[in-house]
Amino acid sequence: MVSSVTLILNVMRKLKPNGQTKLLNSLKTIKNLETVPVKDMPDALRFLDNKGVIERNLINKSEKLEDIALNITNTIKTNGLSGRHAAITNVKTGLKEPLLMDINYKVPKNGQHVDVGAYDLDGNVIGLVRLKADPGAAVRNIESLYIDFWATNPNYKGIGREMLRNIVKISNNSGFNGRVSLNACTGSVPSEFSRICGNRKMQDVACAIKYKKMGFNSRLPELDKRIEQAIQNGETGFEMQSSALGNGFRDTLSGPMDLSPEFIKKYLGFSGIS
Repeated sequence: MVSSVTLILNVMRKLKPNGQTKLLNSLKTIKNLETVPVKDMPDALRFLDNKGVIERNLINKSEKLEDIALNITNTIKTNGLSGRHAAITNVKTGLKEPLLMDINYKVPKNGQHVDVGAYDLDGNVIGLVRLKADPGAAVRNIESLYIDFWATNPNYKGIGREMLRNIVKISNNSGFNGRVSLNACTGSVPSEFSRICGNRKMQDVACAIKYKKMGFNSRLPELDKRIEQAIQNGETGFEMQSSALGNGFRDTLSGPMDLSPEFIKKYLGFSGIS
């Protein structure tokens, strides 16, 4: 997880080497550090077992760990992040922010699903994905982690790609070797997912186009070419159709897709903090 680790690294810069080591050892006692919102880190640091020992190793003896953490938190919220720590962009503020997403999940291979959330600085859910073992694994003779439903908040850019990077790691942790599959189909989703992505707000392009840009390929070569052509031509992948129920748009690019080996390697080899 980016945000808490970013905060900790900034705190560590205020410590002498011995204090840095003691801080890392103490933080191991805080469970689920990967999902602690930035706003809660000052409190987490305040209750460290070796707080007194660590503070004696501060370069500036008059400072306190929680005050340092609070100042860094406020700086992140005011100025955003830069470089490899910046995962997503807040469309409303224009600032780069970290993304909180726990990757310490192991999705069972018996078909049971697991819902994994992604959070903003204050712990609000801005992304949600439902994962399970690929139900078509027996037919294809290859196991893969399957994305059943996926919703992202439109107020953030880059959230889908950043979530996918973590989904690949969950796949690897679950014994699927980073493989990820899905069925690209623009349509209705469960209410908890719908709320995140704008309560049934009409999508601007077919899901297959978005997934293709993130590294997925269609299992059907001809369909894959059509998706690539739609991207090159700036098409949406939708066409108007008429029926007894009225007029509506039809997704012309729906179908099963797999994350390419190149992107699996890229996401598993990501050098940023996670």
